[in-house]
Amino acid sequence: MKIRAGVLIVCLTACGNSATSGTGGNPDLTPLAPTPDLSAVATPDLSFVVSPDLTQAPPDQSPSLIDLATPDLSPAPPDLTAHDATPPPDLVIGPDLLPQGACTGTSKFAGRIFAATSYSSPTETVWEITNQTPVSFATVNAAGWVGPLVITCGGKMWIATNAFNGSLWDISAGGDQTAATPFAKNLFTTISDVEGMAVDDARNFFVSNSETATGQIAKVTPSGTVSLLPNTYNNPEGLLIVNNTLYISEGGMGRVLTHDLASGVEATFATGFRAGSDHVSAQLTLDNGGHVFVLWSTAQNGVGVFDITLGGDFTSKMPLIPVTTRIDVNQLGVAANDDLFYAGNGTSNAYVSHKLNGVYQPFIIFSMNLGDNETLGIGR
Repeated sequence: MKIRAGVLIVCLTACGNSATSGTGGNPDLTPLAPTPDLSAVATPDLSFVVSPDLTQAPPDQSPSLIDLATPDLSPAPPDLTAHDATPPPDLVIGPDLLPQGACTGTSKFAGRIFAATSYSSPTETVWEITNQTPVSFATVNAAGWVGPLVITCGGKMWIATNAFNGSLWDISAGGDQTAATPFAKNLFTTISDVEGMAVDDARNFFVSNSETATGQIAKVTPSGTVSLLPNTYNNPEGLLIVNNTLYISEGGMGRVLTHDLASGVEATFATGFRAGSDHVSAQLTLDNGGHVFVLWSTAQNGVGVFDITLGGDFTSKMPLIPVTTRIDVNQLGVAANDDLFYAGNGTSNAYVSHKLNGVYQPFIIFSMNLGDNETLGIGR
């Protein structure tokens, strides 16, 4: 029935008034009867379509009667699949990668913000500053220095200090941890200051021995076994892991390296930052879109947070967010809403840059009275 109706339409379109002047047809087709006599079209006159003009049809169109009934001669839509197969520059974040990345579950520390008084005392305090007012969360064995704090997706809080030539502590329970046993100790033969820490998907920790020209990076397995990466670095500072790549800020060289955790191959990733043996910060973090940030300075454009996601030479590039305070270590952290925080060292403050309508605002004070705080961590 659909074919016959199609034939009738073709005849009316192609034949002009022939349908009203030929024999055997219904000369008045406009007011069709409720039950029309279709015998007149049971054996339609196909002389009008046996040699159709196909010059207007697309080359690959089959000359069937159905196609001819309502031919579609509009140009084919463009093929958008081949427009650009290159993925966006954002880095791919693993499903359960880092405290800075996207966690798959919710821990008791989700959304909570912590900082620590970092310098000079045998024991130091870790503060919760979620509501801006510092509240004591834990006291730790510092041996003069509290380094980086990391909250893993599994709901554990870890901190590294100078005690026992560099040590790693699980302080998830809070309270007085000064007499606790470290999860791992003697990370280094001779300790300077532990200033960088990152965790991979397998829960291996990587910790840097900083402010020394021959610093190494320790690896601590989930069982607590300690080993050292084979290379030495000129003041290794911030560490960050994205997928299978360990980013290493080499403060003494003013650059960021990438270290493939599977092959051990290293490459220079970002350059142009101020080189120094201390007070360069060079702390790294990852936002929720996979952008890699570093807090550092350049000779031309001063101190700030730089977006180094694509790597390259940053000698003349402006920071994403300028920083007006003096920098020392200044651990960074990113909240679930992409607000960016840093520890304010000798200012005794922690600072935040709110992200509004996709734009980071100038840093402002978030929490005060934290002492010389270089340590900051945010639960996800």
